Amino acid sequence: MRFRRVPHVRIKRVDEQYVILDVKTEQLYGLDETGHRIWEYLKTPLTLDDLLDSLESTYDVDTEVLQDDIREFVDDLQRNGLITKTSL
Repeated sequence: MRFRRVPHVRIKRVDEQYVILDVKTEQLYGLDETGHRIWEYLKTPLTLDDLLDSLESTYDVDTEVLQDDIREFVDDLQRNGLITKTSL
């Protein structure tokens, strides 16, 4: 499965973080630099493996730890309706 951003969200930088506004629910969500990087990658539909490949060279962290962090973050975005699954 690939994941992609939903069209009803907006993002803006506020001080040291990024804020996502879900226009439908009027909820705000904060992202740090890493979250923002993942958010930017999700402009196009990507798999979890795609995200891992993109981030692995950027961060000096164990692959399994990074994979778990990406999965948790993507699950959180999906649970909050900010991204959706799409078929391959």
